[in-house]
Parts: sequence; C-alpha cells; structure tokens
Amino acid sequence: MRTMEDLPEGEVPEEGASQCNFDRSNKKSPCNYAKCSDDESDPSCIRYILDYCLAYNDRGCVIQLPQLLNKLTSDEYNNVKTIKSDFVS
Repeated sequence: MRTMEDLPEGEVPEEGASQCNFDRSNKKSPCNYAKCSDDESDPSCIRYILDYCLAYNDRGCVIQLPQLLNKLTSDEYNNVKTIKSDFVS
C-alpha cells in the first residue's frame, strides 16, 4: 500500500495502484505488513486489518474496512474469521 506522500513531487499514481490510508508512522500499520503490500484483498491481510482496527483508532480503518468487507461473500468472511492473525498488539 502506498500513499501520495511516497510519490515524487508531481507524479501521479499508476492506474490500479493501491494507496495506504493507514498511519504509516505506526510500525504495526497494515501499510507496513508485507501481505497487505502485495494484495490488500488477501484474506490474511483483511484479518490483519480487522485486528489492527480493534487495537488502533486509525482513519484508515474508516476508509478501508467498508470497501474490503463489502467485496467479501459470507463464505469468504467466515473464512477470514477463522484465519490466525499475524497482528500482535
């Protein structure tokens, strides 16, 4: 996940490039979690984000969670709930 701050001045993000809306200064942020950098729709990433958002009041949770969860079927969501999270508070 990248933010606009990661881009050189005047550069526009590539079409489809993900942006990180979470607190990049927090080392536990999904911005700094490799599985989320690769694919934010990965079930392990979604599980990490869910657990991160339980622990931190981050504006990225308000922006990202609804978008990610609305894309899941009920079976996919049930699968995410059973995944062991890598997040440690």
